[in-house]
Amino acid sequence: LQLHRGGTANDETRQLIGWLYEKVGLLQRAFHSLSDVLVEEVDALRVRAGAHEALMDSVMAQAAEVALIKQEVALLSQVHPGSATLASQLASQL
Repeated sequence: LQLHRGGTANDETRQLIGWLYEKVGLLQRAFHSLSDVLVEEVDALRVRAGAHEALMDSVMAQAAEVALIKQEVALLSQVHPGSATLASQLASQL
Protein backbone atom coordinates (compact mmCIF):
# COMPACT_ATOMS: atom_id res chain seq x y z
CA LEU A 1 0.00 0.00 0.00
CA GLN A 2 1.25 3.41 -0.83
CA LEU A 3 0.23 6.28 1.40
CA HIS A 4 0.58 8.92 -1.31
CA ARG A 5 -2.60 7.72 -2.97
CA GLY A 6 -4.60 9.10 -0.10
CA GLY A 7 -8.11 7.71 0.32
CA THR A 8 -7.51 4.63 -1.83
CA ALA A 9 -5.05 3.25 0.74
CA ASN A 10 -7.80 3.21 3.36
CA ASP A 11 -10.18 1.58 0.88
CA GLU A 12 -7.60 -1.06 0.01
CA THR A 13 -6.94 -1.67 3.71
CA ARG A 14 -10.65 -2.12 4.37
CA GLN A 15 -10.94 -4.48 1.40
CA LEU A 16 -7.94 -6.48 2.62
CA ILE A 17 -9.36 -6.68 6.15
CA GLY A 18 -12.75 -7.74 4.73
CA TRP A 19 -11.07 -10.39 2.61
CA LEU A 20 -9.10 -11.65 5.63
CA TYR A 21 -12.25 -11.82 7.77
CA GLU A 22 -13.96 -13.79 5.00
CA LYS A 23 -11.06 -16.26 4.83
CA VAL A 24 -10.97 -16.61 8.63
CA GLY A 25 -14.72 -17.30 8.59
CA LEU A 26 -14.26 -19.96 5.90
CA LEU A 27 -11.49 -21.58 7.94
CA GLN A 28 -13.66 -21.52 11.08
CA ARG A 29 -16.56 -23.19 9.27
CA ALA A 30 -14.22 -25.79 7.78
CA PHE A 31 -12.71 -26.49 11.20
CA HIS A 32 -16.15 -26.83 12.81
CA SER A 33 -17.27 -29.21 10.06
CA LEU A 34 -14.11 -31.26 10.49
CA SER A 35 -14.46 -31.36 14.27
CA ASP A 36 -18.14 -32.40 13.96
CA VAL A 37 -17.15 -35.30 11.70
CA LEU A 38 -14.35 -36.27 14.08
CA VAL A 39 -16.74 -36.29 17.06
CA GLU A 40 -19.22 -38.44 15.11
CA GLU A 41 -16.48 -40.91 14.19
CA VAL A 42 -15.24 -41.11 17.80
CA ASP A 43 -18.82 -41.71 18.99
CA ALA A 44 -19.27 -44.47 16.40
CA LEU A 45 -16.02 -46.10 17.52
CA ARG A 46 -17.15 -45.86 21.13
CA VAL A 47 -20.41 -47.66 20.26
CA ARG A 48 -18.55 -50.37 18.33
CA ALA A 49 -16.09 -50.82 21.19
CA GLY A 50 -18.96 -51.21 23.64
CA ALA A 51 -20.60 -53.86 21.45
CA HIS A 52 -17.25 -55.63 21.08
CA GLU A 53 -16.74 -55.58 24.84
CA ALA A 54 -20.22 -57.03 25.43
CA LEU A 55 -19.53 -59.77 22.89
CA MET A 56 -16.20 -60.59 24.52
CA ASP A 57 -17.86 -60.76 27.94
CA SER A 58 -20.40 -63.20 26.53
CA VAL A 59 -17.69 -65.35 24.92
CA MET A 60 -15.67 -65.40 28.14
CA ALA A 61 -18.75 -66.43 30.14
CA GLN A 62 -19.48 -69.23 27.66
CA ALA A 63 -15.85 -70.38 27.79
CA ALA A 64 -16.07 -70.56 31.58
CA GLU A 65 -19.27 -72.62 31.28
CA VAL A 66 -17.58 -75.00 28.83
CA ALA A 67 -14.64 -75.40 31.21
CA LEU A 68 -17.03 -76.30 34.04
CA ILE A 69 -18.85 -78.81 31.85
CA LYS A 70 -15.53 -80.42 30.89
CA GLN A 71 -14.62 -80.70 34.57
CA GLU A 72 -17.99 -82.30 35.35
CA VAL A 73 -17.59 -84.76 32.46
CA ALA A 74 -14.11 -85.68 33.72
CA LEU A 75 -15.48 -86.26 37.24
CA LEU A 76 -18.35 -88.35 35.89
CA SER A 77 -15.95 -90.49 33.89
CA GLN A 78 -13.96 -91.13 37.08
CA VAL A 79 -17.10 -92.09 39.01
CA HIS A 80 -18.51 -94.19 36.15
CA PRO A 81 -15.49 -95.69 34.40
CA GLY A 82 -17.70 -97.48 31.87
CA SER A 83 -18.90 -94.18 30.49
CA ALA A 84 -15.38 -92.80 29.97
CA THR A 85 -15.58 -93.18 26.19
CA LEU A 86 -18.86 -91.31 26.00
CA ALA A 87 -17.54 -88.67 28.41
CA SER A 88 -14.39 -88.12 26.36
CA GLN A 89 -16.48 -87.84 23.17
CA LEU A 90 -18.71 -85.26 24.82
CA ALA A 91 -15.73 -83.32 26.15
CA SER A 92 -14.05 -83.24 22.74
CA GLN A 93 -17.19 -81.74 21.18
CA LEU A 94 -17.16 -78.79 23.56
